[in-house]
Amino acid sequence: MKKIFLALSLTLAIVALPSFVSAQDKPAIVVHTFTATPGQPWPYDMKQMAAQTVAELQRKDGKRFDVAVEAPAGQVKTYTLDGEVRRMASRQPR
Repeated sequence: MKKIFLALSLTLAIVALPSFVSAQDKPAIVVHTFTATPGQPWPYDMKQMAAQTVAELQRKDGKRFDVAVEAPAGQVKTYTLDGEVRRMASRQPR
């Protein structure tokens, strides 16, 4: 009985190991709240823009990256996305 339990435990550990290792190897993208140049009028909520950016990056590259607004604990590779609005393009009639 002990041999069967040991064999079953080792088999389950070997089967689960590749998915555990690949999940840790997946790099993370951390999206910080965007900022605006002081005095620059910007009518949009920066936190909402960061949340929408996270959602878009997850949709496009969620299989390759973990995307979040805060760095996941124990992440080996982390990329940071900082955004700054320097000016707003004005619409001119054509």
